[in-house]
Amino acid sequence: SHSQKGKVSLKNGVMTVEYNELISEYGDKYPILFRVTIEKVGELLRFTPHMENNTKDIRINECVCPMADFTTLYGEKSKDALYWPEGPGVRHQDPWSWLKRQSGLYYNHDEYEVTVNLIYPRASMSWYGIQSADKFLYISRQDPEMRLCFLSLRHRINEDNISCNIVHWPMARPGEKITEPSSVVGVLDGDWREGAKTYRKWADANFFKMPKIDKWMRHMTGFQRVIMRSQYGEDHFKPEDLPALYESGAKHGIKTLFLFGWWKEGMDRAYPKYEEAYPGAFKELADNIRKVQELGGRVILECNCHFMDPAGDFYKEYGEECRLLDINGNEY
Repeated sequence: SHSQKGKVSLKNGVMTVEYNELISEYGDKYPILFRVTIEKVGELLRFTPHMENNTKDIRINECVCPMADFTTLYGEKSKDALYWPEGPGVRHQDPWSWLKRQSGLYYNHDEYEVTVNLIYPRASMSWYGIQSADKFLYISRQDPEMRLCFLSLRHRINEDNISCNIVHWPMARPGEKITEPSSVVGVLDGDWREGAKTYRKWADANFFKMPKIDKWMRHMTGFQRVIMRSQYGEDHFKPEDLPALYESGAKHGIKTLFLFGWWKEGMDRAYPKYEEAYPGAFKELADNIRKVQELGGRVILECNCHFMDPAGDFYKEYGEECRLLDINGNEY
């Protein structure tokens, strides 16, 4: 609510905004300490939120920091452009009008505002921005561990604004103290390329290492996606079919086979265990992969360890330590 009572201090170039308790819209008071430190780093402002959950029965699920709200930038609004890391990246001309055309999210107060969220790391990068005239508004979350967050834009109904936000998910239980990764906001001289350079410089210094890409992969024109055994146990292809499959694609310039369901249980089953369907099946597979290679082709084996079959031995032995849980502790 707007009833929060905090304090602001400045020491050694670092501004600290702190609240010893949080007050809800209905007047409920919670013993939650919320602190944000703000410091200037080059041309950017760095925001770092910290929470201490001193309640007995409340979990802190969400933290929005920073919230940078603008009613105008540097140029004509119709000529501004939003650079948004959806997929390999998209450009939205006139984001002010674009946001107004978006439909609301069912769990938001649609009568007040429209929100557009992009989940990172499902997004390709953790930065976005708006180019306006010869300036670029840059927003980024700086987390080398690439933990979940939302890149978020908001627009208040009947107002001409854009709010640029980063949404963190602390999931802080009673007694927990959590400091979320820092986020930065700033205006750079130049266009969107300055934003890309800024993010790349940070990524190179913190987590990104360009892997060596072999020539065949760099110039790969595509692959055949081959499901050998379906999830219903039907054999669409057997190992001895691989050389002919390769040749059918090679004559059209497709020289790679991507094999799915090459194990006993078939497509999307038994993860992460891979057993041969019968004695010698994997040797037959290896022999025919070798034949494809001798013809000049490549073979990729699908291996998806994200899923676990709860009926499998692996889950029974290791599931407790590596399963995925939602915020309420339920498996998914």
